[in-house]
Order: sequence, then structure tokens, then C-alpha cells
Amino acid sequence: MWDKKESGVKYPKDRKELGVKYPEDNRESEVKYPEEIPVTPQVRKLSNPERGEVVKIGKSIFIKGEVSGGQDLIIDGRVEGEIQLKENQVTIGENGKISGEIHAKTIVIHGEVVGNMFAGEKLEIKASGALKGDITSPRLIIDDGAYFKGSIDMMEVDGQKRLERPATEILEVVKSEV
Repeated sequence: MWDKKESGVKYPKDRKELGVKYPEDNRESEVKYPEEIPVTPQVRKLSNPERGEVVKIGKSIFIKGEVSGGQDLIIDGRVEGEIQLKENQVTIGENGKISGEIHAKTIVIHGEVVGNMFAGEKLEIKASGALKGDITSPRLIIDDGAYFKGSIDMMEVDGQKRLERPATEILEVVKSEV
């Protein structure tokens, strides 16, 4: 019934017979294979020139024990134990899960941490971050939506106390002035 020979209609064999052009028709006839194409590697540096290189612990890595060193650290995996990087920054990525104390110059939390934090300069808990533990740091930033349960000690800056008198004495002075 639908036999091509009986209908007398000639169907085109390919797109060239139809006169349709595609962008690849304008290419050179010679095909270059991957081994012939020069490749320049793209290097993405994760370093801060002032601090040195950055080391990343991937999300499939699990470390049990103490971590110490002299480089900034990004943790997307799991660490159980103490982290000692007092002169560097420690960043816990969104996939990072830490159980233990962290001693660092700067601590940034995007993931989950259970343990006490000791930051020499600053501690940040981002909106996706969660911390269950005590904080000792002169500066603290907690984003809206972040989870924190623990106590905060912000009394010391560069080894000096911010207040010479206890807060209860200051409150008494303020009350008596009113």
C-alpha cells in the first residue's frame, strides 16, 4: 500500500540532497584527534599568598586522630580528634563533620561540628553550619539560620582582658547612675 516504487515519489538519501547546511559542513575536512590538540592545564589555586598553600580533605576521607600542620585546611570529610592549626584558617565545608576540638587562627563552619572551638582571631558559623560546643574567640559571626549550642568566651584579645572589672561591677555602676 505505501510502497515507494508504486507512488513515484523520490525520497532524498541524505541532507545534502535536500540542500540543508549545518555548521559542521563548514569545518575543515581533516579531523583533529585529542592527541593532536595542544592542551594547557588550568590550575586553580586554593591559596592565600600571605598564608601559604591550602589543603583539602575530600568528602570521602575519614581521619581519626590529631591533625596538625602549618597550612590552611578545608575539611569536607569526617574528622574525629583534635585539630591544631593555631596560625592558620580551618574551614569546615558543607559536607564536613567534625568531632573534637579545633585550635586555629580563624575558623569558618559551613558543616557540622561537635566540640570546643578556640579561634585566635575570629570564628564564623555560616547559615548552613552547626556547632555544639563552647567558643573562645575575640570575634564571632553567626549567620541567620546557623545552629549554635554552647557558651561563648570573648574576654581575651591578644592575651589581654577587655574589661578590667567583672561585668557584675559594671552593671552595678550603671544601675546606681540611673
